[in-house]
Amino acid sequence: MHETWEMQNYFLFTGGPGAGKTAVIEELDKRGYHTVPEAARNIIRHQRKTGGHATHDGDRVTYVELMLQQSLKDYRDNMLTESPVFFDRGIPDLYSYSKRFCGGVSASVGEAIAHCRYHPLAFVFPPWPEIYYHDEERKQSMDEAIETWHAVRDGYATCGYITVTVPKLPIDVRVAFILTLTQSPQAITTATLLTKLSHAINAEFGFHEETPRINYGPCGVFATLFMEAWNARFAEKAHIVFVMTPERDECWHIAVRLPSKLLYDGGIGLHTEQCYPGYLLEDMVDYDQALMEKWSYGLDRTYPRYCPAFDRDKTNSLIRAHLDVLARSSQGQE
Repeated sequence: MHETWEMQNYFLFTGGPGAGKTAVIEELDKRGYHTVPEAARNIIRHQRKTGGHATHDGDRVTYVELMLQQSLKDYRDNMLTESPVFFDRGIPDLYSYSKRFCGGVSASVGEAIAHCRYHPLAFVFPPWPEIYYHDEERKQSMDEAIETWHAVRDGYATCGYITVTVPKLPIDVRVAFILTLTQSPQAITTATLLTKLSHAINAEFGFHEETPRINYGPCGVFATLFMEAWNARFAEKAHIVFVMTPERDECWHIAVRLPSKLLYDGGIGLHTEQCYPGYLLEDMVDYDQALMEKWSYGLDRTYPRYCPAFDRDKTNSLIRAHLDVLARSSQGQE
């Protein structure tokens, strides 16, 4: 394999087992979108039916090779399709699996990862204990599912992909989220660059347990800087959204509403308003400095406990650098 393909209409769904990605793939398929099922389940069923041992519980090296063969076939079989193609896992998943369960990545898997490229924006489905269940093909524990999610997310980054997290929400909301991000070349570019920005912010300031540090205190500063930079570059404006307690006496979080109506912050990245059940969302369409000072509890304060390394200038520089790239891209696609 020497030729390299860059299939910009190929979108990968990945994550740990039992996170709901297959249900989303099936819903997209029902709606007439082009989808490709997961290779592993069919291989396991065939091995069980024929008495073979190439499964997760058996000969894992051969199991990976069979998954690779099927993934390559799926990749080639859809190359004439011009509309978006949504894959329930793909070749990059074999990297993490091989590293974790086979002692290393084979030359054939590495070659396929390098030469058969999907769109760099991949959709990762986080662990969701409330919907997780076992069946004949899925036997991992919840702890193993969480470990797999971390391994897959890190593996995708190593393979050169950018993962956007699909919120833990009903299937129709997840589908709408994905379709909003992939509805046009400009929407895809925007999603890719904003996801890169949130990854850069989290790489700079880190996490407190599982929560991005940027979202603990400086979320109001980030939202202000992002909104100002966005509105200086684009005709369609963004504005601030306060996530309020039901009594409206406390602001729990501050995000930005984009022209697409999706929400954005530095830590989570792109998400939807349904991510805040039990809270009230108040849009500040016209910027009010006094209100922003009130609900951010001071835009100039420091965050020694949860985000001690926060740097306003560095944050602003990251925001502007990513939005400059997006602005240039937008001009090229007009």
